[in-house]
Amino acid sequence: MAYQIYICNDSSSDDLLLDLYLGSAVTIEMYWESIGRKLELPIISTLTEKADSEEGLALSGNDLVLFKDEMNIFEQYWISENSNIDLPEGFLVNIRKIVEETEHAISRGLTLMVS
Repeated sequence: MAYQIYICNDSSSDDLLLDLYLGSAVTIEMYWESIGRKLELPIISTLTEKADSEEGLALSGNDLVLFKDEMNIFEQYWISENSNIDLPEGFLVNIRKIVEETEHAISRGLTLMVS
């Protein structure tokens, strides 16, 4: 299964503030969830489980702030490990974009979703 992360601009628009492919379940486990568990980041460590649940993964309000905080820790980890591990092309750029757009979503009261 493939996973996508996105933020809609607002309820009356089809435009997306963020629309990024995260990867397959294997990629998410390898580069996201395993590191989330290592760093004790509860949202990142359960991305696929929550996205695959009946409720899906939708973050807003305080949960979105927690996710942004986790993403900052996650980004710093990968910046420090970048020279030791061959990352997928554009991985760090996409992480930075997720952090930036999550900040915009928080300030505008939007919701981030993973599916």
